[in-house]
Amino acid sequence: MAQAEQIAQTRPSLLRRWMNILREAGSRPSGAIGIFLVTFHVVVAILSPWIVPHDAITMGSDEILAPPTSNHWLGTDALGRDVFSRVLQGGRQALIVCGIATPLAMLWGGCLVSISVCAADGSMRSRCGWSTRYCLCPASCRLWSWW
Repeated sequence: MAQAEQIAQTRPSLLRRWMNILREAGSRPSGAIGIFLVTFHVVVAILSPWIVPHDAITMGSDEILAPPTSNHWLGTDALGRDVFSRVLQGGRQALIVCGIATPLAMLWGGCLVSISVCAADGSMRSRCGWSTRYCLCPASCRLWSWW
């Protein structure tokens, strides 16, 4: 038990590991630029409700397809909406979608991998030495044992 406690004490915390990764990536010019760009986009997307100059969904029939001006930095679209405001709001929506879709995709992929390992368990055991201990769902291993 003492050895496990010693290993746990020498293992860096999750925050320290992330800081080491960021420090290593930031030590290269391309990594520093990438970290800056990602951080900038995330901060702008989070702050977008407070920094948009116009409402993103308000239509203006007198400003349809207007070119960029000091009032509309990226111009307006075919419905007279401010494109700059829509881009900022779209970044926020993209972060929300990514925050929901990524964990769902990881969960779904993990289930598919588990089922695949379980399905191939009989044939893989003889070739690779895999066994049911790698299977996350032992019931499906029995179900797929005929494979």
